[in-house]
Amino acid sequence: MKVRVEDLHFSYGDFSLRVAGQTFAEARVTSIVGPNGAGKSTFLKYLAAVLPSSRGSVFLAGKDLAALSGKSLAREMGKTVIVTLHTLDMAVKYSDEMMFMKGDASRGRFAAARD
Repeated sequence: MKVRVEDLHFSYGDFSLRVAGQTFAEARVTSIVGPNGAGKSTFLKYLAAVLPSSRGSVFLAGKDLAALSGKSLAREMGKTVIVTLHTLDMAVKYSDEMMFMKGDASRGRFAAARD
């Protein structure tokens, strides 16, 4: 299901998160990366309807999540992949993570492709 974010704002003390507009295509894997404290977890909580937005909207298949409640929200969220936050352990190399995502555990194949 397509997810669309419009004019999302969140502030807490000196921290501010703003997403003017973003669309996540259906059947795609999208990574949200950034330094500690950049707002990745907060943004994912909005996408998963865990945090209510004070300004802006998150749409799932064209439906505004803020307008849904209870069973309707659970039904819509159940139709999509659950948004998860995956923090890489510092001992895990980026190459290992990519091989895991692609289902290829061959370090030799990764090294050959990288070179």
